[in-house]
Amino acid sequence: LPGIYVKVKRPSAIQVSYQDSTGEHKTEILEGMNAKCFLHEYDHLEGITFKDRTGAVSWAMAVKKSKPKRKYK
Repeated sequence: LPGIYVKVKRPSAIQVSYQDSTGEHKTEILEGMNAKCFLHEYDHLEGITFKDRTGAVSWAMAVKKSKPKRKYK
């Protein structure tokens, strides 16, 4: 969604369980940017966009701000 910017609140730390490429089960704690990036990518896999992660009022304000302003001559 080009030109639309909305802050999405995410936890600063998460615990994840997954299977690596060899089939081994692993559990890790991700913190900071690693946690935020993981959750962002997980949202993609689940078909969730940042529009789904924000309220209606915040979304409407972001869309309004994104519209290009016309310059009148």
